[in-house]
Amino acid sequence: MPAHLTFKERDEFRLRLRACLRNVGINPNRPGELLLAFMQSGQGAVVTASSVFKWLQGESLPAANNMEIVASICKVCPVWLRTGRFPAETNPLTMTETNTATNIEHNAAYPPASYPSSQASKQAA
Repeated sequence: MPAHLTFKERDEFRLRLRACLRNVGINPNRPGELLLAFMQSGQGAVVTASSVFKWLQGESLPAANNMEIVASICKVCPVWLRTGRFPAETNPLTMTETNTATNIEHNAAYPPASYPSSQASKQAA
């Protein structure tokens, strides 16, 4: 992870995280809910309430190991959660709910043109 992220990168992460949390029933306006889910994940990682608050405000991003846990709580790909892009080996069509939530947050078309649309995939089948 780069040491210095731009404001835009942090803000886009914040929007993705908040949308994904809403999607799984966690209120992003209550950092304690994410903190509790994080602690209950059973992965042995420890995080402070301050860190969770900073993630939700877009002030910082979780470390790689914590990003994995947050992504599993949100039921999304950790690479997508961090960058907004899918790794080459990931099928973006498996994350329809998250895409919809992010689409609402960003008010933008999804999936990006570089990914096959669900209609194109259905027609090809």
